Order: sequence, then C-alpha cells, then structure tokens
Amino acid sequence: MRAESFHQHALAIREKVLGAEHADMAQRLNNMALIYNDLAQYARAKSLFERALLY
Repeated sequence: MRAESFHQHALAIREKVLGAEHADMAQRLNNMALIYNDLAQYARAKSLFERALLY
C-alpha cells in the first residue's frame, strides 16, 4: 500500500535525522500504527502503538 510505504520512508528519515529516541518519533510510530490498524494488521498496529507510548 502506498500510504504504508510513504510512512515507513518518513519514519526512517526522521529516525536517521533526529535519532530513535526523539519525541517526534512517537507521532510517526502512531501514524504507522493507524495504517496497520486500518489494514486489519492488528498485531503490527499494537506493537507500534506500544512503542509510541514509550515516548
């Protein structure tokens, strides 16, 4: 899916530029989780939601 690909790319860029521990990563992780949730990939969504909450 194109949205998934775009968000994965944005996440990778943001992580490279800001670092994995930067608070902005939470929003990107949440965005990816929402996409997986919409695609009924609930295990992947849950994992990303949980990671986003750590920030």
